[in-house]
Amino acid sequence: MFKLFLGWPITILSFFFIYRIFSEKTNTLSFSFSDINFILLATSIFCFFLYFSLRVILWQRLLSLKNHHAPFLATAFYWSSSEIKRFVPGNIWSSIARIHHFSKKEIGKKEIFFSIIEEAKIVVISSLIISIFSFSFVFSTLLPLFPTVIIAGFYLYRNPKNWVLLGYGILAFFCFGLGTYLSIASIISLSPYYITTFVSFFSFCYIVGYLSFVVPMGLGVRETVMTIGLSRFITESSAAIASVYTRVILIFAEVLFFGFSFFLYKTKDDYTKKIINSIQKHWHIIVLIIGIFFYILYFSSASIARYDNFYTGRFDLGNMDQTVWNTSRGRIFQLTDPDGTQIVSRLAYHADFILIFLAPFYKIWSDPRLLLVMQTAVLACGAILIYLIAAQIFSKKSFGLLFAFLYLFNPHIQHANLYDFHAVTLATTLILSAFYFLQKKKLVFFVLSSILAGLTKENVWLVISLLGGYLFIRANKNRERYLGATIFVVSMMLFYYLVSTAIPNARGTQHFAISYYADFGNSPSSIITNILFSPLKTILTILQPDRVIYIFQLFFSTGFLAFFSPLLLLFAAPDFAINLLSNNSQLRQIYYHYSALITPFIFISSIYGVKNIQTRFPKIARFIPFYLVAATIYAAYQLGPFPGSNNPNIAMFTTPLQDREIITSYLARIKKRYSVAATNNLGSHLSRRQLVYTIPMGIDRADILVFLLNDPFAQPSLAAQKKMVDDLKKNKHYILLFEKGDFVAFQKK
Repeated sequence: MFKLFLGWPITILSFFFIYRIFSEKTNTLSFSFSDINFILLATSIFCFFLYFSLRVILWQRLLSLKNHHAPFLATAFYWSSSEIKRFVPGNIWSSIARIHHFSKKEIGKKEIFFSIIEEAKIVVISSLIISIFSFSFVFSTLLPLFPTVIIAGFYLYRNPKNWVLLGYGILAFFCFGLGTYLSIASIISLSPYYITTFVSFFSFCYIVGYLSFVVPMGLGVRETVMTIGLSRFITESSAAIASVYTRVILIFAEVLFFGFSFFLYKTKDDYTKKIINSIQKHWHIIVLIIGIFFYILYFSSASIARYDNFYTGRFDLGNMDQTVWNTSRGRIFQLTDPDGTQIVSRLAYHADFILIFLAPFYKIWSDPRLLLVMQTAVLACGAILIYLIAAQIFSKKSFGLLFAFLYLFNPHIQHANLYDFHAVTLATTLILSAFYFLQKKKLVFFVLSSILAGLTKENVWLVISLLGGYLFIRANKNRERYLGATIFVVSMMLFYYLVSTAIPNARGTQHFAISYYADFGNSPSSIITNILFSPLKTILTILQPDRVIYIFQLFFSTGFLAFFSPLLLLFAAPDFAINLLSNNSQLRQIYYHYSALITPFIFISSIYGVKNIQTRFPKIARFIPFYLVAATIYAAYQLGPFPGSNNPNIAMFTTPLQDREIITSYLARIKKRYSVAATNNLGSHLSRRQLVYTIPMGIDRADILVFLLNDPFAQPSLAAQKKMVDDLKKNKHYILLFEKGDFVAFQKK
């Protein structure tokens, strides 16, 4: 009879108490559905789903350590069913129900009981680890950090397998904290600048409630702690609403998770079972696709927000947009000279001919935001190629998934993604594609990927030539040798022709970047000769402090493991030389696109480096995944643009331009037939016309002059631009058309 009571009767009783909680809590919430950001809300529920799924996997792993291999769906149903029962007052029903449910699977009750104890340890330790980032906020000191490290260290020292269990726990509570943040952010504005602190603090609130036995499942305790903490960022009443609201959303997500697990476990439909079996078989790919989807969602939104709030400019999004727009209208590869007033070929600056192939997409949507979304999508697809390359090297697909996520969290990738649009940024994925198909000996796809990569910028042909040389050396057949030799020679010739002849002919003088290497010569041939035959000078240049810091930043995010397979870094040698030997310091910043050809080979070398460590040092190898994750997370925090990082790129969210809709509307009404001179920060919004000049260029030639006087990097200076505006207001040859805040527009009489 008692066993019968532990089934559906107590589950129904649980839902009665859940209903009571919902009715009590929702009555205290004072907002309407129109106030909710449903995208953030849906994302938060998804994060909670991940949290519950990871808790199920953790429980499944605990059972497997006792030689009980329960299927995931059965484990999910029984685990969620027992967890639902904790809403019944008494604090013991969840544990009793779990023992009851899993004992049906011929698992000893004693084993289940000790697994519950072990799970509780992992919950406490992993949530404490996530809480570390909030200790200075909660306690105004980092002293609690030391006992946390000692407890975690002792737990891991006892058994190496605990690393994996704790990894699942840490990931679960990160998802819990992020889901809590997003649920609150869906109704109340919480600064993304403090997202790391918030995620950590919400995990701390969980552990306080978890360890509280004052009331069932810590109801009230967790909310009180959360209200007190949030009141330091928002009003006390808003904090109280937030703490109640997120509890409601969490319970809703848990009930939904229980419903899904029940449906999937009990379903008898053959088609549904095939889908479930396929998901279980290919879960690595599904997780990767989900990760890529969220990457595209965030970075597309962030890139578009930068454009909408005028954080992009004529340099370089406007230049790319005008080239593609002109090409789509039959003016192939043309733009207004960014440094002058004449219409010139884009070849006067770079041989990024791939812009021509993007022009047909402007027949669908003629807008710079299309370029931003395409760049994000192409970069994100690089994670698939990283997964395939790693899966090819390792016997475990989990390593492929690990490296794919390290790629998505890589600071160089993310910064290049956010820094406007550059054709060469697409080469990151195309180079990975070329390398993958070269390894698989699918030479048609290798050649196609190589050609597309080469079309993104002139210096990419140097990398392609080295890949051709690699094919020549590794070839088993004569036709492969001929192909490799042909690619090597043709690519080298193409690079030299473009730099020494094609680009100089298009601009009427030598390549603008030649001046970056004045210390080594004044022509491509003299520069290359001096670099090769003056090794001491070359080495001393590379060892300068800013160059060493740049190298450190490049390899930091993959834990310097690329150096365990250094020969593969030779493919990136041309771009290393271009960046390290230049007198232009921007080329040595990871915050731009200049590492686009280096990053692929850092990841490839790291993958092979881990494989070499596994072969030579098998005892150390099992700790490598945790080391890689730690290195990437720390690098993302120190160098990345994500919210919550040390220097996040979130101004487009936190400080949007006040009059942006008015300014955007005004700019859209300027007819295409007018030539326009605009400040750089307006250039990408006016680039879909034949003549657009960048102030101070063309100020005396343009029909319309527009200024947005808020750019600290304005040319020649912000003060000079303000003086131009004052002078134009006094100039009888110009009419002041519009003025709103920092935005001013004039028309030439």
